[in-house]
Amino acid sequence: MTIDYVLINKENRDQFLCVFPAFLKANGNRVSLGAVNEDGEILGGISFTFANFRYDIDWLYVEEAARRQGVGAGLVRQVIKFANNTGEIYPIACRFDVSDTDKELHSFFISLDEMEVDYSHERYFITTKDVVASKLTKMEPKKGSVGAEAFFDKPKGFQENVLRFLEKNHDYSVFDYDEWKDECVPELCKCVISHNELVGSIFILQTGENKFDISFVYSRNPKALALLLGSVAKELEEKYPDAELSYETVSSESEVLSEHLFSHARSEHIYEAVY
Repeated sequence: MTIDYVLINKENRDQFLCVFPAFLKANGNRVSLGAVNEDGEILGGISFTFANFRYDIDWLYVEEAARRQGVGAGLVRQVIKFANNTGEIYPIACRFDVSDTDKELHSFFISLDEMEVDYSHERYFITTKDVVASKLTKMEPKKGSVGAEAFFDKPKGFQENVLRFLEKNHDYSVFDYDEWKDECVPELCKCVISHNELVGSIFILQTGENKFDISFVYSRNPKALALLLGSVAKELEEKYPDAELSYETVSSESEVLSEHLFSHARSEHIYEAVY
């Protein structure tokens, strides 16, 4: 089978929707490639971004009938070729689960000679029902007191100040504001302000159809965390009742989420592979 690789752009993107989900938005930092055979049939696709001095493969899909024929490996090697042609030497990383539902993908990456696993950790998964059922989400602000507000309803200058504060004090980095904002779910990104000071914030990104990532949680006290989660719970129950959320324990707040609020959360081990 002859495989050709096609750069995905605005003109041909609609042709490749069978292998690229709608939530995978095109932007200046993203490159997407499609694989087609000699008859023009679409076999698969891969997408990667460049940020923080490395390439991240965040999507790889091969049509079921075309699997085990070198399509996936060829797509990965096209990313390596693309990176090498830039003249800069940056790592190419791909993060993937090791779970009963994803053994095939795990085996694929392990089989690639170019792969080297250099980092692993736990990712936790919860549902909308888990968030809504949490006792902490039941706390209501007292009349006249502060509550959780939509972060993106605030002036951009305020948003930038919050991000600078979080980057300086809490290791939350946003390298490209526009790209980051595109991936955020506006109604699920909240903040709590008291006396013009930030006392809590939560940012949730969309990672798939009905799948979301709690990318960062900050709170100065349990009340702020309760207000944030309570507000998010209402939005989830109304708009995303079947949603699955995932998060990593990378801060004291996310450790609270896994150890106390969602102690029954399903966890999976994640490998980060560098090529």
